[in-house]
Formats: sequence, structure tokens, C-alpha cells
Amino acid sequence: MKDSLREKLQALVARSAALNEQLSDAEVLRQPNLLRDLSIELADISDVVRSYETYCDLEQEIIEVRNLLDDDDKKIQAAAADEIQALESSLANCLEEIQRLLLPKDPNDKRNIFLEIRAGTGGDEAAIFAGDLYRMYKQFVQARRRARWFQGSHPTSSRQRRLF
Repeated sequence: MKDSLREKLQALVARSAALNEQLSDAEVLRQPNLLRDLSIELADISDVVRSYETYCDLEQEIIEVRNLLDDDDKKIQAAAADEIQALESSLANCLEEIQRLLLPKDPNDKRNIFLEIRAGTGGDEAAIFAGDLYRMYKQFVQARRRARWFQGSHPTSSRQRRLF
């Protein structure tokens, strides 16, 4: 991990501790707006702080397991080597998670949308296209595990085709 990233993460850990201290202050509890703002800020950085703490724990565990490589028993050395590989893999995954969490958030992420799909002009073909478009958006939302709310529909007979 780069030193600049480590310094930033340590600053976030310190900020998290300061926020927890402020949130326990009786003066802050009497100010609902300040309490809300501090709680939101703490919630925004808590995932990063937890991931960094996990990263530090994994680093410490790797150091401890590396000490076992100096043991005289070959079985212990082999087990330690396997454990180091697994821990280093977890460490790399944790670092990727930290980097993902540090990406700037889009201010529109927490907003909702209202999507209306209409057939418009074009008769049955437009209605078929609107139905296909709805199913596409429905699958898109389900694949990303987002919440959706279906308001309603007015189905047409365009899907009920007759075979001659």
C-alpha cells in the first residue's frame, strides 16, 4: 500500500474516532441538524474505516505467520506458506475494496427515478417495443439488485397473435 493512501486512511480512522466522540457529546445531541450531519459523515466513512482495519489485521497476521517459516518442522513451514498465500490473496482483495470505497460518490446515487414507458404512435409494433423495453429495464434492475416499484400498466392485445 502506498504511503499516501495509508496516511489518508489513518486520517479517516482519526476522523471516525473524532465523530464518535462528538456524537456522544450532550451538546451535539441537543442540535438535531448537527447530529444528522455528523451521523451521515460517520456513515459515509465507516465502511472504509472497517475495511482498513481488516487490512491492518491481515498485515499483522501475515507478519506473525511469516515467523513460522523459520520453524524447524517442515509441515509447519508448508502450512505457513499456504496460509501466507491465502492471507496475501485476502489482503489484495481488501485493498481493492478500499480503493473502490474511496472512489468519489455520485451525488445522484441516492436519488430515485420515475421511468414511464409508453407505446406512442406506431400501433402494435410500438406496443411490442414498449413491452420489450420494459422487460429489458426490469432485468437490468434485477441484475443490479435495485429496488423497483411497478406503478401499473395498460396491456394491449398486440402480444396475443394468431397463427393462420
